[in-house]
Amino acid sequence: MDVISLLADLQRFHSNVQMDSFITIRNGGTVYGCYKQALAELDTRYRNLRDRYLDQEELELTRDEFLEKQDNLHGVKLRRNEIRLKRIENQITDLELVIKDTEREFLRFYAQAAALKEYIGELTESRRDELELEFWVHSAKCRCAVDYISRGVLSEAVVTLVASLPQPARAGIMQELKDPQRMIDWFNAYVPNHIAPIAVDTIHVRQIIER
Repeated sequence: MDVISLLADLQRFHSNVQMDSFITIRNGGTVYGCYKQALAELDTRYRNLRDRYLDQEELELTRDEFLEKQDNLHGVKLRRNEIRLKRIENQITDLELVIKDTEREFLRFYAQAAALKEYIGELTESRRDELELEFWVHSAKCRCAVDYISRGVLSEAVVTLVASLPQPARAGIMQELKDPQRMIDWFNAYVPNHIAPIAVDTIHVRQIIER
């Protein structure tokens, strides 16, 4: 079996499991938090793809320029030109692979964000503030539980985070902190309200990016 056939199975970036569970759900926690995370990941890949499409066009133009020189070159100059052409072709091939996997990730986070948006609905300023507070309360409780599990006590950073929350959210967490085991049990049993990504098989990524 040749190396190209083996490398065809290589997934260069994140798998769907990583993107769903380890990136969006773990970092998001709440549905709104997952939406924020999906948007952040989508934005990163959107910007990366815009640049990579331009990189691809520039490489193809450079290749064409070297091809135009071929007929007028001889000897060492011709050989050097051929080497440069091979390098450019390799760069184009490598970039195409990177674009392909970046597009795959873009589609996954697009699918996540679109499904979560349907669930959340319109984000007015008051609704955003409400969801932001819910997200930070959830994050603070999770960090408290992790500290209790890993350290047995709260770290200064977590205490500062809890103290930064507005009342009555801060008071609610302080009440829960009186029973660390209960908080640990909540953390271990917590299952986020996972919203399945929508189907996006028919979407042409480049058309979305360049519209």
